[in-house]
Amino acid sequence: MIFIIAIVDGNPQFAMQIRDAGNGGGASRTIDQSDMVLYLPFNGNMLDYSGNNYDASCLSGSCPSPAPSYDQSFNGAYFFDGIDDFITIPNNNDLDLNGDFSILLWIKFDNFINGENVSVISKEHWNSNTVNSGYTLEKYDLNDVYFINYANSHPIQNNVKFLAEDDWQHVAITYDASDMLLTVYKNGVEIDSNSNAVNVLGNTNNLYIGANTAPDRFFKGTLDELIIYSKVLTSNEIEDYYFENVDNLINNPSYEIDLGIDFDLTWDLDDVFSSNLIPDGWTASYVGGPIIKMDSANSRTGKYSVMLRDENDNAFLGQDVPVKYGETYKLSGYVKVDPVCRNSECYGSMGVHCVNINHTIEDNMWNCPFDIVYDWTKVNNLGWTYVEYQTTINREDISYLSILCYKMGENSDGSGDDIAGTVWCDDLMIEKIVEKSTSIKRYNTYIAKLQS
Repeated sequence: MIFIIAIVDGNPQFAMQIRDAGNGGGASRTIDQSDMVLYLPFNGNMLDYSGNNYDASCLSGSCPSPAPSYDQSFNGAYFFDGIDDFITIPNNNDLDLNGDFSILLWIKFDNFINGENVSVISKEHWNSNTVNSGYTLEKYDLNDVYFINYANSHPIQNNVKFLAEDDWQHVAITYDASDMLLTVYKNGVEIDSNSNAVNVLGNTNNLYIGANTAPDRFFKGTLDELIIYSKVLTSNEIEDYYFENVDNLINNPSYEIDLGIDFDLTWDLDDVFSSNLIPDGWTASYVGGPIIKMDSANSRTGKYSVMLRDENDNAFLGQDVPVKYGETYKLSGYVKVDPVCRNSECYGSMGVHCVNINHTIEDNMWNCPFDIVYDWTKVNNLGWTYVEYQTTINREDISYLSILCYKMGENSDGSGDDIAGTVWCDDLMIEKIVEKSTSIKRYNTYIAKLQS
């Protein structure tokens, strides 16, 4: 589990549960830099670009190694070996977080061992004989991620499925001191909130990254873009930050994962069965008895593609992807068919349903903003064919696009959908199109170069 604990008068105070999430990659973005306390982009150094000069450092022999960033930038992050790597920032009052705060961080765990307590960030002071204080961001359990409240001595825990190891995930934590409200976000989505939190009690310890303040409980994995604010970022600001950083909004886009992982907190149709050959994060149609499974013999990239085979009906595999009103998105991917389906009455493609906040279809693919009835790309090629659509969400009641890999069979005489054939899809992608957006990381790196 990952949890951040605020300790006041000797007792941990907050409780909330968050989960690990899949999906990585990054793009350019714009984000408010006012009230920024700390910004470590880890662009080949440990300098603080917030303007406060709270630079981090490490001891010889215990320094993390440069690693690819969440957006695959070369040496744009740091890998911690889980043995003795850690970095520190000297104590200062700004890092005590004893008022409003927001913490944002990209993180990727590496071969986490169940039951092993590891610290990602720590400024805790823990001693059973004295007043305890500070905070820590930790992971303990393989299957769940928690934000725990020990205020009543009994932690409140709500199990949430753990997402894929070795994937980048974005964590954001905000605290509103006036409302005593602590909120946790994963990949831009609010996971939970707690209105019984209290201010963090400060201490004189340094801030440790990659270990606790002992130091021990060493973290193994990669960190990037640690940002701390002395204000509460809104849910829209956190959502925008994530959406404008992630190249691909689809979870498990190449159908590689089948571990029984529930990728979507609010979508109960998400496949949660392991080793059933239905890729995690997707839901399959079974009308007419189609065969839908991961296929290792016809992958375009990686180990698998997804195969849809049906003798007498249509078949699809879908995933609900969050979108925002007024924003423009591009959907793309690769589709191919078998020789049986290679005719004008059988074809494969990608489509969408327009879905509301409750994951209920508001409009099917023929009325959705993609206007597929006119623009549908009908693939009946034996080789992989690239398909691309672009749309602007023009309805305020649409919260998701249900992305579909589709096998369609249509009798020329209109008598039914009973054309046999097989369709494969791979490497689907939906990305938000952001215009005139500037990356803080690249901007600050540029400024640093000018000043050096």
